[in-house]
Amino acid sequence: MGLRENGLPVEGRERQPEMVALELNLEESYLFSGSPDRMAAKVREYTHAIQLPNGKPGKRTLRFTPSSEYGDLDAFDRDVYVAMIFLVQMRGGMPVDGKVSFSLYELVKILNLPHKGQSFRKVRESILRQNKLQIDGEMYSKETRSYESEHFSVWRVHFKANLDKHGRASEHHTVTFDEVMVRSYQAGYIKQLDANFYFSLDKKHARPLYGRIDVGRGGGLMCEFPLSDVKEVLSMASSYKAPSQIKRALGPAHEELLLKGFLRDVSYPRDGVVRYEVAKEFEDLRAHSSERRWSVEENAAIRALIRRGVWANVAHRLVEEQGAATCMFYVDGLQYQKNVRNPGAWLKKFIGERLPLPVEPPQRKLEEAELAPSVAAFDIRPKAPEPVADPG
Repeated sequence: MGLRENGLPVEGRERQPEMVALELNLEESYLFSGSPDRMAAKVREYTHAIQLPNGKPGKRTLRFTPSSEYGDLDAFDRDVYVAMIFLVQMRGGMPVDGKVSFSLYELVKILNLPHKGQSFRKVRESILRQNKLQIDGEMYSKETRSYESEHFSVWRVHFKANLDKHGRASEHHTVTFDEVMVRSYQAGYIKQLDANFYFSLDKKHARPLYGRIDVGRGGGLMCEFPLSDVKEVLSMASSYKAPSQIKRALGPAHEELLLKGFLRDVSYPRDGVVRYEVAKEFEDLRAHSSERRWSVEENAAIRALIRRGVWANVAHRLVEEQGAATCMFYVDGLQYQKNVRNPGAWLKKFIGERLPLPVEPPQRKLEEAELAPSVAAFDIRPKAPEPVADPG
């Protein structure tokens, strides 16, 4: 398992040749690295060295042209894209025709946004923004004097909704992923991130950094990148020029990725280079999770546990063994407990052993009563002897 630098191995396994000239992984393409001022709408262009199908060296250029109406893509658009890919996974994988049905309600729920009109509008605009952004991909080989290009967007979208007889809106929306995206998915270039873990991350830069590391490491546990590359992927301010500034900006994200069990270690082996070691437990979790399909409720419970400090592999095991409803009972009850210094460890112990809550939530629901025992069920104090009737 060799290290990877700039998405390429430093030693050991070599990167596989491009099966199709312009297949790409969007986590490596800088698609979501637009300016914080999305309406600046500047054309962005990136050129990378690649290996052609015939083994010869070549160059690939990706050019992103934002819509003047909707602007450039940023971190929130990445979240919406990951949520959409998550729906693809939940529906059994990418269809051959690229068509995926969805509802804004589903996406808002996955994104953990407030259930209100503003959230629905924000998600809808992001879908349109990704539909409107033009991607121009060019591949050139000086050695073979060959040139090839493709021009596309991430997807096309069709919004459709109607009211039922009770006046409730029924959504029937569809996105159709471009052929390039379908090819990329089928060829394994679009790596299926652990969406539950992704959406449990809250610190600035943590989500895109997780995606960049998970893609950049290939199938290994270690990878390294120039800090300048990380800065560009994460759309850091142009004022962050010194490596020390970039390191400080990455600090909170590193801490969260270590705390939640994705990373085992972060180091700086050389000036301007950061090295990441992924925890083996996280990789083992990926192999196990791919063997089963998780329900909507199970996915929500897993995200809730990870968000509160339970390691991803432990969260999956707790939901699998104890059930989503039981896990959420303890998650909801956590806020009422006193002197809990480590919420993740507390949840792991109480859910794993189904211990009674020291402080029960107010108005405990009847259906929740069977999920976990009450304090009374564990009352083993000796009882006073029953009075004996006077035989007289």
